[in-house]
Formats: sequence, C-alpha cells, structure tokens
Amino acid sequence: MSVLSSLSLPNSDILLAVLLVVVLVAAIHLFILKRTSICKLPPGPTPLPLIGNMHTLDLKRLDKHLMKLADVYGTVYTIYLGNRRTVVLIGYDAVKDALVNHAEQFAERSHLTVFETTAKGNGIIFGHGESWKQMRRFTLSTLRDFGMGKNTTEDRIIEETGHLIKVFESYQGQPFDATFILNSAASNILCSMVLGNRFDYKDSTFLTLIRIVHENAKFGASPKTQLYNIFPFLGFLLSDHKKVIENIKEFHVILKNVYNEYRSKVCKDNVRSYIEAFIIKQQEELNLLKR
Repeated sequence: MSVLSSLSLPNSDILLAVLLVVVLVAAIHLFILKRTSICKLPPGPTPLPLIGNMHTLDLKRLDKHLMKLADVYGTVYTIYLGNRRTVVLIGYDAVKDALVNHAEQFAERSHLTVFETTAKGNGIIFGHGESWKQMRRFTLSTLRDFGMGKNTTEDRIIEETGHLIKVFESYQGQPFDATFILNSAASNILCSMVLGNRFDYKDSTFLTLIRIVHENAKFGASPKTQLYNIFPFLGFLLSDHKKVIENIKEFHVILKNVYNEYRSKVCKDNVRSYIEAFIIKQQEELNLLKR
C-alpha cells in the first residue's frame, strides 16, 4: 500500500498542505535574511514573520500606542507593519533632526496602497520619487508668489474673516456648532490662493469638497484602511478603503472640470492663482517637447 493511499486526506489536500508549509518556510527564511541585512536600523519590538508587529499594535489609537513604545525603545525606533519596515520618530527634536540633518534620507514619500490605486505616485500629497520633488518645488515657489508666508496672505485672511463674522451674526446670539463654518473659512483661504477666488459657504461644489476631505480623513485613518495598506490582498473583506477611493475619484472629476474651465481662459500676463500657473507651466513644457 502506498503512503498516499494510507492517509485519510485526499491527494489535493495533501499537496495543498505541503505547498503551504513550503511557502511558510520560504517566508520565514526571507524574513530572517532581511532582518540580518538591516542590523543598522534603530531598535524596536521583535516582529513575527508575515505580520510583523501587527499583533501588538492598537490600530484604533495607533498614535498613542507608538508614543508608549517610545518609553521603552527611545524616540527613534523600528516597527514592522506586516513586512514593511517603519522607522518611528517621536517628539519635536527627533523629527527636526531627521528633516534638517538627514533631509536626503527622509525625502521620499511613503507608498500607501489606497493612494497608489488612485494617484499612482503622482501629485503633491501622495506622490513620490522625482515627480513629487518637482511638483513640490513648483508648488512652494508658486504659492510663495501668491503670498504664502508673506503679509499679502493677511489680506485674504481679513477678507474671509469678514464673511465669517457675518455668519456668526446671523445666529443672533444663539448657540451653534462652529466646527463646519471654521473649517470652511480655512478652506476658503486656501481656495483663494489655489483657484483665485473663494466659495460661498452654501455652494454645492464647495460643500462636496469639504465632505470628501472630512470623510477621507476619517476613513483613511481607520483600522480597516490601515490593514488594507499593509495587506492589500484583504481588500475584498474590508470596506473603508473603497469609500476613500470612491471619494478621490469624485474629487478628481471636480478638479478636472475646474482645470478645463481655467485652461480655456488662462492669460499668461495675468496669473491670479496656482492652477493658472500650473496650466501655463504645463503648456511651456509641452511646447518644449514638441520642438
């Protein structure tokens, strides 16, 4: 009698079990090799194969949990989110030292699965690589031209404050929740620099943009989305990241409509906003490529 026939499990189950064992052994082997090749990393809690330190982290209040770990491992330490190595910096001094004295090593952006799906490495907030560096330089230079960090920004703030006071006065001394209106006022100051004008607080497009930002801040930091970023193959079991992706697509549609509107009327001699400067810069680069 053969060995296989003496077992109660079907042949397919035996092969599957053997395959799982081989994969597990290979994963552990690769994990050990990776650990031995990065001995220069800061200290941190010992991770497990495949899941890293996920079994010890409180994803609901990850910020507080990471601060507690600093009491054990210091203000600079290493944790593993799955197989992803993450160096954690705690406190002003550690962050300043990293960004000022080691700017080159900390210049790259993190690759988050939920945003890679939509941004694909482009943009300012979730971009990375050389494309992000170029966009960052252009954005900082352009926004400074429109008053960011200068006294001219004060005029925009004073203008928006006037609209804000009118809203406060409309309640005639009655109590109200000022969270939304204060967020709207701050957003409008940015819009005045990026788009060249502000929105009415009841404008439908503006309300949609505020909703998208609020929801993505909520769902983007949720434990479910963090799990998806670390283990993308679990996406079919989770839901929060799908809402984030849906919102980003809606956001892109709005921005595309705004972009097309400005592109049709942009004037190189009268640049009033970031988006107009971006369109002009884009046209200049396209013209260079055609030569």
